[in-house]
Amino acid sequence: MVSLTGNNSRKATFAYDAEHQRIWQKNQTVDGSGVTTNSQTVHLNPGNGAELSYEKECQPDCETGTTSVRTQNRHYLRIAGMTVGVHIVNSQSGGTGTQY
Repeated sequence: MVSLTGNNSRKATFAYDAEHQRIWQKNQTVDGSGVTTNSQTVHLNPGNGAELSYEKECQPDCETGTTSVRTQNRHYLRIAGMTVGVHIVNSQSGGTGTQY
C-alpha cells in the first residue's frame, strides 16, 4: 500500500493485487470548512502489457456496503493498442455518454 498526501486537505492511498491488474485508490478531501469527502476508484488492467480498460469510481466508498452517493463506471475503448474513447455510465442519473 502506498499513501500520498498532497497537502493538508488531500490524501490518496493506493493498494494493488499481486499481479498489479487491480488498483484501489482511496481519496480523502477536506474543504475549507472542515467537511471531509471520501471517494474510491477501482482501476482494472487486463495484464499482458495492455493498458487500463475499466474504472469504477464510488462516492463515498465502494467497500462500505452502503449505497454510494454516486457511482461512475468508465469503459475504455481501444483499437490497435490505442485508447480512442471512453464510455461512461452514471448510476445516480442513469445517464450514459461516450467521449472520443
